[in-house]
Amino acid sequence: MLINERCPEDSTETCSFCGENTAKALWMGKSDIFVCSHCAIEHLPQLMADAIVGSISIEQLQASTGPTCEINKELRIRERFHSAFSSALIRKIRTT
Repeated sequence: MLINERCPEDSTETCSFCGENTAKALWMGKSDIFVCSHCAIEHLPQLMADAIVGSISIEQLQASTGPTCEINKELRIRERFHSAFSSALIRKIRTT
């Protein structure tokens, strides 16, 4: 969620990844994770890739005859990103 969607106090939080930049978004889970736009672009894609590849067994990789995008659901990831990006833009426009 965008940082200003939860409460004004969150606007002073720093990024959970770099610890330096002001957070622009947050993920609410067992503990809140704050992220700046730089780390969202530079570090979150690697985190996603590691989580996806980590769930694939070596047997699946060895048995695969198609492109890796069939294994890692690349199309679904792109669809979800574009949908989420559009949703975030709409929410930002509505709240300003």
